[in-house]
Amino acid sequence: MDTIPAKEIDWYVAKPGYRIVDLRSAADFSKGHIRGAINVPEEALNFLPEEYRNETLILYCERGARSISVARDLEKKGWRTKTVIGGINAYRGVNLVK
Repeated sequence: MDTIPAKEIDWYVAKPGYRIVDLRSAADFSKGHIRGAINVPEEALNFLPEEYRNETLILYCERGARSISVARDLEKKGWRTKTVIGGINAYRGVNLVK
């Protein structure tokens, strides 16, 4: 499993081959998220569209711990992932939507 610093998320926004996934609740997502991210709370991960298998998932949560656990599980199932160190709490880029 690969990790990336929060400051590098901006490089992945709207980049072909990558899908940014916010693992937090819909309520937390609505309070602020990274531009272009899709909201897939952890309990809904079994419903990720199969077409996303062709992309690398950039996973983030509040602080980063949950996304690491989710990445391990998804990689066991054949998904490609990267997790954001420190989660959205560590992000200070220009693509924050509030």
